[in-house]
Amino acid sequence: MRKIARKMKNVLAAKNLERTGKAILLASVALYTGSYFMSKRIFTLYENQKSAIVQDRNSTEIFIQPNVKGHYMRHTESLTGEISRLLTAKEDRFFFYHPGINPVSIARSLARYPFSRRLEGSSTLTQQLVKTLIGNENKRTMSNKIIESFYALSLGIHTSKPEILKMYANTAYFGNRAEGIVEASKTYFNAPPESLNTVQILQLIATLSNPDDYPGTLKNKRKTIALANQLKIPVDEKTIDAHETDEDKYIYRRKNRA
Repeated sequence: MRKIARKMKNVLAAKNLERTGKAILLASVALYTGSYFMSKRIFTLYENQKSAIVQDRNSTEIFIQPNVKGHYMRHTESLTGEISRLLTAKEDRFFFYHPGINPVSIARSLARYPFSRRLEGSSTLTQQLVKTLIGNENKRTMSNKIIESFYALSLGIHTSKPEILKMYANTAYFGNRAEGIVEASKTYFNAPPESLNTVQILQLIATLSNPDDYPGTLKNKRKTIALANQLKIPVDEKTIDAHETDEDKYIYRRKNRA
C-alpha cells in the first residue's frame, strides 16, 4: 500500500510540475507576444514622427516640412562613438546594463514619492524615448510611469541597445523646433552630427534638460561647463567661445524650413 501511495504521489507531483511548466510556457509566450506588439507600436510612432522632405528631380532638398509635433526632424542611421559616449554618460550611464528600466533608480524614486509627491530621476534613456513617442512629456503620473516602464521593457526585449540609442538621438528635442541630433546640428552649427567636436556635442546635450537653454545662450554655456566638469572633460568659457554659434548659423533653417 505504501508503494502504491508513494507511486500515486509521484504521479501527482509529476502532473503538477507539468501543469506548472505549461502555465509558465503559456505566460512566457503571452508576455513575449504582448511585448512584441508594444515594441511595434513604438516603432510605428517613431517612423510617423519624421518630417517630410521635399526634393527636386535631382534629389536636391528644397525644404523640410514640420512633423506632427510642429518640429523639424530627420533621422540618422548611425551615431558617432563620441555622441553615443557623451549622450549615455549624461542621460543614462547604466544604459548598456539594464533591460530598459533601472530597478535601483525606480526604488529610490518610489521611496521619495510619499514626501515629494513627484517622480524624479528614475527614467532611463529608453523610458525617455517612450515618453516622447507616446506623448507623455507633460503628464507625469504614476500610471504613465508604469505604462512607460512596460513599453521600455518591451523595446529592450526586441530592439538592440545601439538601435534604441539611435532612436533616442533622433527624437530628442533641442529647442527652436529642432528635433533630433541631425536637425540640431544643422540648426546650431550648420553641420552634420559626425563633424561635431566634443564641445559642440556637449553644448547640444546640455540643451536636453531645458530646450530653451540652447547653444548660444548664457545658460547653455554654464550648463556645458558644468556637464564637462561632471564628465571630467577640460572645457572653459574660452573653449566654448571658440565654437560659439552666431546669427549666421541660423540662415540654413530660415531658407530651407517650410
